Formats: sequence, structure tokens, C-alpha cells
Amino acid sequence: MRVGLLLLFLLLSMATGGCQKGTDPQAVSHASVSYEEATKLFQARKFEEAAAAYASAMRGGVLNVDSYCDAATRRAECLARLGQFDEAHQLLQDMEKGAPNLADVHITRCFVFEKQGNASQANDQLRLAHQYDSAIPRIAE
Repeated sequence: MRVGLLLLFLLLSMATGGCQKGTDPQAVSHASVSYEEATKLFQARKFEEAAAAYASAMRGGVLNVDSYCDAATRRAECLARLGQFDEAHQLLQDMEKGAPNLADVHITRCFVFEKQGNASQANDQLRLAHQYDSAIPRIAE
């Protein structure tokens, strides 16, 4: 557990590296291009390619925190669409420890559970998402 928290701290620290002095401009450019490419692939519903491109963008460690977290939640959605549920859940679990927008993490986890056919846990995640963002609709109890 402590190793996981340390790893997340390091990942988020690296994700903010794009604003720090001494960051390799080529690495920043590569991460930005990969992120934009992944987003286009995601919108085109090419989920396997999008997941790989998001992973590439995240690997550079130079995306800002918001872009990194967006890439991670979208990658988790891609993985769920590909039936890679364990990997999607692990990615979201790691994100939950330090994501700036926990509502997005819970909405994405809701989607993963829904794809798995687990409506009860999906509804639980939707309720949690509503706690973080009241604009998310409530479900009737």
C-alpha cells in the first residue's frame, strides 16, 4: 500500500514536470502529440489504438496533472471496452489516490462495472461520483 502511494506521488510529480525548468522539450512535444492522437483515436472509437497512445503519452511523465488524469481515465475506458477489466480497475485504483477530479474516476469506474454487467457496483460508483460533483444525476434508491 505504501509503495502504491509513493508510486502515485511520483507519477503525479512527474506529470507536472512539463512546467518545470529542465524538462526535455522533445519529451513534452512527444507526450502532447501522443495525447492528441489518442484523443482522436478515442473519438473515432479505435479503442485499442487509443489505449496504446494514451499509455505512450502518460509514460513520458511530462503531461500536466489534468491531462495525465484525463488520459488515465480515458485509457481505463478503452481497456474496459476491450474487456481488460482488471487492468482498467487497477489504473482507476491508482488514480483515485491523487486525482484532482474524483468524480471522473468514479464515473469511469461506473462504466467499467457496467461493461462487466455489475449494475449494483456501477450504481454505487455513480452515487460516489455525485458526492464529488452534484451536477451528476442521482439514481433513485
